[in-house]
Amino acid sequence: MTRVVAYVQMRRAQIAPTGVGKHIIHMVRGLSGLPEFDVMMAGSRTDLAPDGTIRGDSPLAGLRVASLPWSSPAMERWWRVTRWPAIERWTGDADWVYSPSEAYVPTSRAKLAVTVHDLHAFERDLPW
Repeated sequence: MTRVVAYVQMRRAQIAPTGVGKHIIHMVRGLSGLPEFDVMMAGSRTDLAPDGTIRGDSPLAGLRVASLPWSSPAMERWWRVTRWPAIERWTGDADWVYSPSEAYVPTSRAKLAVTVHDLHAFERDLPW
């Protein structure tokens, strides 16, 4: 069985999500529904219910989640600068870490897959 940790920006997958939020919901729910994958989400504790679970009004409610100590923006800024600590610190070992939106997530041994929804960040000669 392949163990996947999905780093999810929970606020993007709330009620009435945008296109990226819908992608997050469908990818994570789809992966978790396949018998060959053991999926755990990782998200900011500030976006979770007080008991550390996914809020009941979220389309991702009922899925397993590991609570990360900081807000998603703070965590992502820290990771971009330091490339530490690896997400497995909070989730345990994984074969893959999947970020269904543009976010760098450091890993210790797991392979990293990221969905990029907008390539403008890679077009350095664009005026904006």
